[in-house]
Amino acid sequence: LAQQADGTVWIGTTRGLVRMRDGTFTRFGIAEGLPREFIISLHPALDGSLWVGTANGAAHIVGNGVQTVDLRGMNGAQDVFGFLEDADGTLWMATDRGLLRYRDGKLQAIGLAQGLPIDTLFAVVDDGVGGLWLTSNRGVMRVARSEAEAVLDGRKAALEFDRFGEADGLASSQSNGGSGPAALRDRQGRVWVATAGGAAVVDPRILHAYKRPLPPVVIEQ
Repeated sequence: LAQQADGTVWIGTTRGLVRMRDGTFTRFGIAEGLPREFIISLHPALDGSLWVGTANGAAHIVGNGVQTVDLRGMNGAQDVFGFLEDADGTLWMATDRGLLRYRDGKLQAIGLAQGLPIDTLFAVVDDGVGGLWLTSNRGVMRVARSEAEAVLDGRKAALEFDRFGEADGLASSQSNGGSGPAALRDRQGRVWVATAGGAAVVDPRILHAYKRPLPPVVIEQ
C-alpha cells in the first residue's frame, strides 16, 4: 500500500496495481504498460508521481501514463524490493542484482563486481548522517553515500562498507524482503530492520562510539 499527498491510495497485488481515488478504482496491468503484474514495492515520489517495483523491472506512473524502466542491462536485475529518493530526484533501488542509481534518466549499478558480498538487497535507507543502509539475507551493510557515489561515478573500482550480522546484535542475519517496508528510519533517526528473528534497531549517530583501533599485528614465526 502507498498513499500520496492528495489522498490517492495505491494497492499492489499479485495481479496488478490498483489506484483508489475519490471512491473510484482504476487497475493498471500489462495492458496499461506495467512490465509485470506481480507488484513488490511502491514509492510515492516527491513530484507526485509513483514508482512501482515489480518482479520484472520497475515502472514510473505519471498521471495515467506508465513508463517502463528496463533493468536487465544492470546485471540482469528483475526484482525491485525497495526505493529511496533523494531531494534532487535521484532514485536508489534495492534489487536482486545489487543497488541501482537512477539519475537524469541514466541507470547505474553496484553489484558483486564492485565489491558487494551479496547481490540481493531488500531495502536501502538513508540514515541522515551520510550513510546508506542495505539489508540482505546475509546481514545488514552500511555504505557511506560518498563511497557509493564514487564507485558509480567511476572514481573508485571497489566498494568499502561495514557489515553487521548476528555477532553484532541482529537476532537473525536473514532480513525480510518481499513486503514493505523491509527497513526504515524513524523520527528519532534510528534505522529499523525487519529480520526472520524479529525487529532490529540501530542509532547510526552513535556508531562511532563503538569503533576501536585494530592492534598492530606482529608475525613471530
